[in-house]
Amino acid sequence: MNILFQQEGRIGKEYDRRHIVYEGIFEEDYKGIEINFEYSPKLVESDEKAEIIIKDLIDKQIIGEEKEKVIWDKYKNLKNLVTISFDDKNGFRGCAHRHDKEQSHIISQEYASPGFIKGLVPKGAFKVILSVHALVTDECFYKVKIIKRGEECD
Repeated sequence: MNILFQQEGRIGKEYDRRHIVYEGIFEEDYKGIEINFEYSPKLVESDEKAEIIIKDLIDKQIIGEEKEKVIWDKYKNLKNLVTISFDDKNGFRGCAHRHDKEQSHIISQEYASPGFIKGLVPKGAFKVILSVHALVTDECFYKVKIIKRGEECD
């Protein structure tokens, strides 16, 4: 396995509704790459914690008597949502706004995973962008790995 890029980290409340951007340089053109991305936890730890979060949001978002009509446990399956995008030196190559906590995406000359643009991955600058759409747990951990793919790979 030829790893071209690898990063892991922690997302705390300071990253909620923000982007985490990594930049790098590919030393050569690639016939294909595979982007592996995972994060955890996906779900809020307990119903008790979900109740606190939801009731706080109800207090902040809903005015007057309407607050009493909202049944908090209707919304208790709170989930973190972190998505990934990829740019190469020519610009946007795609994104995966998926809810899966483990993902694998391919960009190659012959094929691209849904949301990505197929074609040669050129030598030069690239960006990996993690978008933190919702962080409902106190923290979340992620891993990103880009692997070389193609005929010349194992």
